[in-house]
Amino acid sequence: MTVRSSSLYVLLLCLVLAGCGKTAVVEQPQFTREEIEAMAAAGDPAAMFDLGALHHDKPGATKEDLKTAFDWFTKSADAGEVRAQFNLGVMYYNGTYVKQDYKKAMTWFEKAGNQGNPRAMFNQGVMYYRAEGVDEDFTKAHRLFTAASLQGFNEAMFNLGVMHAQGQGVETDTGVAYAWFSAAKKYGNPNAQAVLTQIEEAANNEQKKALKDASKALIEQIDQAVKNGGVLPPQ
Repeated sequence: MTVRSSSLYVLLLCLVLAGCGKTAVVEQPQFTREEIEAMAAAGDPAAMFDLGALHHDKPGATKEDLKTAFDWFTKSADAGEVRAQFNLGVMYYNGTYVKQDYKKAMTWFEKAGNQGNPRAMFNQGVMYYRAEGVDEDFTKAHRLFTAASLQGFNEAMFNLGVMHAQGQGVETDTGVAYAWFSAAKKYGNPNAQAVLTQIEEAANNEQKKALKDASKALIEQIDQAVKNGGVLPPQ
Protein backbone atom coordinates (compact mmCIF):
# COMPACT_ATOMS: atom_id res chain seq x y z
CA MET A 1 0.00 0.00 0.00
CA THR A 2 1.22 3.51 -0.79
CA VAL A 3 0.00 6.41 1.34
CA ARG A 4 1.67 9.66 0.35
CA SER A 5 2.99 11.81 3.17
CA SER A 6 5.32 14.70 2.53
CA SER A 7 6.81 14.71 6.02
CA LEU A 8 7.07 10.99 6.81
CA TYR A 9 10.43 10.54 5.16
CA VAL A 10 12.09 13.31 7.17
CA LEU A 11 12.31 10.87 10.07
CA LEU A 12 15.42 8.74 10.22
CA LEU A 13 16.17 5.60 12.13
CA CYS A 14 16.37 5.81 15.89
CA LEU A 15 19.94 4.75 15.49
CA VAL A 16 21.73 5.76 18.63
CA LEU A 17 23.11 2.50 19.86
CA ALA A 18 21.56 1.92 23.30
CA GLY A 19 19.30 4.44 24.59
CA CYS A 20 18.72 2.24 21.69
CA GLY A 21 21.73 0.21 22.82
CA LYS A 22 24.96 2.13 23.43
CA THR A 23 25.42 1.68 27.13
CA ALA A 24 26.76 -1.48 28.67
CA VAL A 25 24.53 -3.91 30.54
CA VAL A 26 24.19 -2.86 34.17
CA GLU A 27 22.84 -5.30 36.73
CA GLN A 28 22.88 -5.46 40.50
CA PRO A 29 24.93 -8.44 41.71
CA GLN A 30 23.12 -10.96 43.92
CA PHE A 31 26.16 -11.66 46.09
CA THR A 32 28.52 -9.61 48.22
CA ARG A 33 31.66 -8.25 46.63
CA GLU A 34 33.78 -10.76 48.56
CA GLU A 35 31.64 -13.65 47.31
CA ILE A 36 31.81 -12.33 43.74
CA GLU A 37 35.59 -11.99 43.89
CA ALA A 38 35.95 -15.55 45.20
CA MET A 39 33.67 -16.99 42.51
CA ALA A 40 35.37 -14.95 39.78
CA ALA A 41 38.78 -16.18 40.91
CA ALA A 42 37.39 -19.73 40.67
CA GLY A 43 36.40 -19.08 37.03
CA ASP A 44 32.65 -18.52 37.30
CA PRO A 45 31.63 -16.59 34.10
CA ALA A 46 28.68 -14.77 35.72
CA ALA A 47 30.83 -13.69 38.67
CA MET A 48 33.54 -12.47 36.32
CA PHE A 49 30.89 -10.39 34.56
CA ASP A 50 29.61 -9.02 37.87
CA LEU A 51 33.10 -8.08 38.99
CA GLY A 52 33.71 -6.32 35.69
CA ALA A 53 30.41 -4.47 36.06
CA LEU A 54 31.31 -3.31 39.57
CA HIS A 55 34.44 -1.65 38.19
CA HIS A 56 32.81 -0.37 34.98
CA ASP A 57 29.88 1.26 36.79
CA LYS A 58 31.80 2.60 39.77
CA PRO A 59 31.04 6.31 40.33
CA GLY A 60 34.01 8.29 39.06
CA ALA A 61 35.52 5.18 37.46
CA THR A 62 39.19 5.71 36.64
CA LYS A 63 41.13 4.40 33.67
CA GLU A 64 42.42 1.63 35.92
CA ASP A 65 38.82 0.71 36.87
CA LEU A 66 37.89 0.51 33.19
CA LYS A 67 40.97 -1.61 32.47
CA THR A 68 39.95 -4.00 35.24
CA ALA A 69 36.37 -4.07 33.91
CA PHE A 70 37.62 -4.77 30.40
CA ASP A 71 39.86 -7.60 31.62
CA TRP A 72 37.07 -9.27 33.59
CA PHE A 73 34.55 -8.82 30.78
CA THR A 74 37.03 -10.44 28.40
CA LYS A 75 37.52 -13.46 30.66
CA SER A 76 33.77 -13.76 31.15
CA ALA A 77 33.03 -13.33 27.44
CA ASP A 78 35.62 -15.92 26.46
CA ALA A 79 33.82 -18.30 28.80
CA GLY A 80 30.55 -17.66 26.93
CA GLU A 81 28.80 -15.08 29.13
CA VAL A 82 26.50 -13.21 26.74
CA ARG A 83 26.27 -10.02 28.83
CA ALA A 84 30.04 -9.69 28.86
CA GLN A 85 30.18 -10.24 25.11
CA PHE A 86 27.65 -7.46 24.63
CA ASN A 87 29.54 -5.11 26.94
CA LEU A 88 32.81 -5.68 25.11
CA GLY A 89 31.01 -4.79 21.90
CA VAL A 90 29.82 -1.56 23.49
CA MET A 91 33.29 -0.71 24.83
CA TYR A 92 34.88 -1.22 21.41
CA TYR A 93 32.07 0.68 19.70
CA ASN A 94 32.37 3.67 22.01
CA GLY A 95 36.14 3.51 22.48
CA THR A 96 35.76 3.11 26.24
CA TYR A 97 39.24 2.34 27.63
CA VAL A 98 40.16 0.63 24.33
CA LYS A 99 40.71 2.27 20.95
CA GLN A 100 37.43 2.55 19.06
CA ASP A 101 37.19 -0.42 16.71
CA TYR A 102 33.94 -1.12 14.87
CA LYS A 103 35.17 -4.46 13.52
CA LYS A 104 35.91 -5.77 17.02
CA ALA A 105 32.62 -4.32 18.25
CA MET A 106 30.80 -6.23 15.51
CA THR A 107 32.66 -9.43 16.40
CA TRP A 108 31.45 -9.26 20.00
CA PHE A 109 27.91 -8.20 19.05
CA GLU A 110 27.80 -11.19 16.68
CA LYS A 111 28.82 -13.55 19.50
CA ALA A 112 26.14 -12.13 21.78
CA GLY A 113 23.59 -12.08 18.97
CA ASN A 114 24.29 -15.72 18.17
CA GLN A 115 23.23 -16.46 21.74
CA GLY A 116 19.93 -14.67 21.14
CA ASN A 117 20.64 -11.28 22.73
CA PRO A 118 18.19 -8.85 21.05
CA ARG A 119 20.19 -5.71 21.89
CA ALA A 120 23.24 -7.21 20.22
CA MET A 121 21.19 -8.12 17.14
CA PHE A 122 19.83 -4.59 17.06
CA ASN A 123 23.32 -3.08 17.29
CA GLN A 124 24.53 -5.32 14.48
CA GLY A 125 21.59 -4.16 12.39
CA VAL A 126 22.46 -0.53 13.02
CA MET A 127 26.08 -1.14 12.05
CA TYR A 128 25.09 -2.82 8.79
CA TYR A 129 22.69 0.02 8.11
CA ARG A 130 25.36 2.65 8.76
CA ALA A 131 28.30 0.69 7.26
CA GLU A 132 30.27 0.81 10.51
CA GLY A 133 33.06 -1.75 10.36
CA VAL A 134 31.19 -3.65 7.65
CA ASP A 135 29.85 -2.96 4.17
CA GLU A 136 26.42 -1.37 4.05
CA ASP A 137 23.87 -4.16 3.85
CA PHE A 138 20.21 -3.28 4.26
CA THR A 139 19.18 -6.92 3.82
CA LYS A 140 21.24 -8.02 6.82
CA ALA A 141 20.07 -5.00 8.80
CA HIS A 142 16.46 -5.93 8.06
CA ARG A 143 17.03 -9.56 9.07
CA LEU A 144 18.70 -8.58 12.35
CA PHE A 145 16.07 -5.97 13.21
CA THR A 146 13.41 -8.61 12.56
CA ALA A 147 15.10 -11.11 14.87
CA ALA A 148 15.32 -8.49 17.63
CA SER A 149 11.71 -7.44 17.03
CA LEU A 150 10.47 -10.99 17.55
CA GLN A 151 11.86 -10.74 21.09
CA GLY A 152 9.89 -7.55 21.71
CA PHE A 153 12.68 -5.00 21.07
CA ASN A 154 10.69 -1.92 20.09
CA GLU A 155 13.58 0.12 18.63
CA ALA A 156 14.10 -2.65 16.07
CA MET A 157 10.39 -2.56 15.19
CA PHE A 158 10.63 1.19 14.65
CA ASN A 159 13.64 0.75 12.39
CA LEU A 160 11.81 -1.83 10.31
CA GLY A 161 9.02 0.68 9.89
CA VAL A 162 11.48 3.21 8.54
CA MET A 163 13.12 0.71 6.20
CA HIS A 164 9.74 -0.26 4.70
CA ALA A 165 8.72 3.39 4.42
CA GLN A 166 12.00 4.29 2.73
CA GLY A 167 12.30 1.15 0.59
CA GLN A 168 15.68 0.23 2.05
CA GLY A 169 16.45 -3.43 1.38
CA VAL A 170 12.73 -4.03 0.75
CA GLU A 171 10.04 -2.64 -1.52
CA THR A 172 8.54 0.63 -0.35
CA ASP A 173 5.28 -0.21 1.41
CA THR A 174 3.60 2.29 3.72
CA GLY A 175 1.15 -0.36 4.90
CA VAL A 176 3.92 -2.66 6.15
CA ALA A 177 5.74 0.36 7.60
CA TYR A 178 2.59 1.39 9.47
CA ALA A 179 2.23 -2.11 10.89
CA TRP A 180 5.79 -2.07 12.23
CA PHE A 181 5.35 1.42 13.68
CA SER A 182 2.14 0.20 15.36
CA ALA A 183 4.00 -2.74 16.86
CA ALA A 184 6.75 -0.40 18.04
CA LYS A 185 4.15 1.78 19.76
CA LYS A 186 2.50 -1.22 21.41
CA TYR A 187 5.88 -2.32 22.76
CA GLY A 188 6.67 1.11 24.18
CA ASN A 189 8.55 3.09 21.54
CA PRO A 190 8.05 6.83 22.24
CA ASN A 191 8.69 7.92 18.63
CA ALA A 192 6.17 5.69 16.88
CA GLN A 193 2.97 7.65 17.50
CA ALA A 194 4.19 10.72 15.63
CA VAL A 195 4.87 8.65 12.52
CA LEU A 196 1.56 6.81 12.80
CA THR A 197 -0.25 10.13 12.96
CA GLN A 198 1.50 11.35 9.81
CA ILE A 199 0.52 8.24 7.87
CA GLU A 200 -3.09 8.31 9.12
CA GLU A 201 -3.50 11.97 8.15
CA ALA A 202 -2.49 11.11 4.58
CA ALA A 203 -4.80 8.08 4.29
CA ASN A 204 -8.46 7.87 3.27
CA ASN A 205 -10.97 5.85 5.30
CA GLU A 206 -10.54 2.67 3.26
CA GLN A 207 -6.76 2.89 3.57
CA LYS A 208 -7.02 3.51 7.32
CA LYS A 209 -9.04 0.30 7.76
CA ALA A 210 -6.47 -1.68 5.75
CA LEU A 211 -3.64 -0.18 7.81
CA LYS A 212 -5.34 -1.15 11.08
CA ASP A 213 -6.08 -4.69 9.89
CA ALA A 214 -2.47 -5.26 8.77
CA SER A 215 -1.17 -3.87 12.05
CA LYS A 216 -3.41 -6.14 14.11
CA ALA A 217 -2.18 -9.21 12.23
CA LEU A 218 1.50 -8.30 12.63
CA ILE A 219 1.17 -7.48 16.33
CA GLU A 220 -0.55 -10.83 16.94
CA GLN A 221 2.39 -12.58 15.26
CA ILE A 222 4.93 -10.64 17.32
CA ASP A 223 3.03 -11.34 20.54
CA GLN A 224 3.15 -15.06 19.79
CA ALA A 225 6.85 -14.91 18.91
CA VAL A 226 7.68 -13.06 22.14
CA LYS A 227 5.82 -15.70 24.15
CA ASN A 228 7.71 -18.36 22.18
CA GLY A 229 11.18 -16.96 22.86
CA GLY A 230 11.54 -15.04 19.61
CA VAL A 231 10.30 -17.79 17.32
CA LEU A 232 7.22 -17.45 15.12
CA PRO A 233 4.72 -20.28 15.65
CA PRO A 234 4.11 -22.67 12.72
CA GLN A 235 1.50 -21.38 10.30
